[in-house]
Amino acid sequence: MVQDDGCVRRGDRGEHFAGHVEARHDVDEVRPHVERRAGHLDMPRVDRKRKRRERSSKGREDGKHAGDLFLQRNLSCSLSICASPGARTFSSDIDDRGSHRREALALFCGGLGGREAPAVAEGVGRDVQDRHDARERVEAQASGLTQRKRLAHRRIMSGPVEYTRSMRIAILGAGGVGGFYGGTLARSGHAVALLARGAHLDAIKARGLEVRTPEERFTVAVEVSDDPKTFGACDVAIVAVKTYSLAEIAPAARLLAEGGAAILPFLNGVEAAERLVESGVPVDRVLGGLTQVSVARVAPGVIERKSSFQKVAVGERAGGPSERVRRIVEAFQGAGAEARVSEDISTVLWRKFAFIAPMAAACGLARAPIGPVRDAPYGKLLLARAVREVLAVARARGVPLADDEEAKVVAFIGSIGGGMKPSFLLDLEAGGPNELDDLSGAVSRLGREAGVETPVHDTATAALGAAGQPAKT
Repeated sequence: MVQDDGCVRRGDRGEHFAGHVEARHDVDEVRPHVERRAGHLDMPRVDRKRKRRERSSKGREDGKHAGDLFLQRNLSCSLSICASPGARTFSSDIDDRGSHRREALALFCGGLGGREAPAVAEGVGRDVQDRHDARERVEAQASGLTQRKRLAHRRIMSGPVEYTRSMRIAILGAGGVGGFYGGTLARSGHAVALLARGAHLDAIKARGLEVRTPEERFTVAVEVSDDPKTFGACDVAIVAVKTYSLAEIAPAARLLAEGGAAILPFLNGVEAAERLVESGVPVDRVLGGLTQVSVARVAPGVIERKSSFQKVAVGERAGGPSERVRRIVEAFQGAGAEARVSEDISTVLWRKFAFIAPMAAACGLARAPIGPVRDAPYGKLLLARAVREVLAVARARGVPLADDEEAKVVAFIGSIGGGMKPSFLLDLEAGGPNELDDLSGAVSRLGREAGVETPVHDTATAALGAAGQPAKT
């Protein structure tokens, strides 16, 4: 916890942190105490004369010099909202509190506030090297956001700043996608509960969840269990399993939905939401969603993002905006994802499907990455026909797609690095279950229902399905 620095008395710490889940910052009180100075970080500093006056008997009484006011009203909020069981907060034996207080104050005046402050809080409770790493991250963030800081500074000078309440988020399936977003959402200040099992569960309990990206790596403490009944009421539950595991996870989704959670599926294919409803999840609780990111669980308790991108789209299945979708999207944006509200999530899902199903079919049949498939005789023709079949099925089902959709998808496939392997191919190579039924199998099945011929996906479904069956003797 935070040591007594004239900001919070030792006896009041528990009540102080618990009382600041929602914080409103009165800038009129902060402004007289903070002045800007030049420097590569554009760091704020406290007026020393004013600070000495504030540390007079009256100042000690109300503790409202600029730094303490910020830590009392803002950073405590960031700590309290992410204080799930086992979460790290300030340690009482840290001897370099001053530097972290300066970093936190810099984040506030730079307009970053409640979003990046937990990264500072995470660093404070760790060893010297971790604190140094956290400080470097803060400096890198601040140095690259000059324009944003200027805009934020103008907003601060014009009136109070209000932060959105943190969310309680359940992650049903803590593998690659679920573990990655669980870690980034937890670090950005949300209370995250992961559903995991086996060695992955044990590792997260023992060491926390480690997330590696091309830019950094960090470890965050999160609540983790193999029993969703321990999660309590949640704002949203993200379903992030393979489609072949959806039936297994559906009871947990139903349980959380009945407790008030919105259910957000991040699965391949276009039928996940309907299957959740068929499994008993209340229809009004199910959202539409998708993510584009390359992630993998590389070891128990360790998730790695390999792509430079992390895109998220969320929408109401009936269309149009909503408050719950807006809050979920803001949570992902605060965690670093390129997230957006979609007012027609069904169309977005079919666009993605027109990319992943042909890739899975072609690479699966060839047992090769996309490069050799494209370069093979008639390889590009095979991919284009597979894309055309998916789009024809979508249009037959009433999905509004642009006339040039095929050209866009084919061009995107042509732009992908030659060594890229779709997750379906990785599953084939691993010899375990795969998502054939929800990729080419779904194209063939939905095509028959709509009266659309799908010969490429029929071939892939038959050939790959036969190859996956045990040999008969």
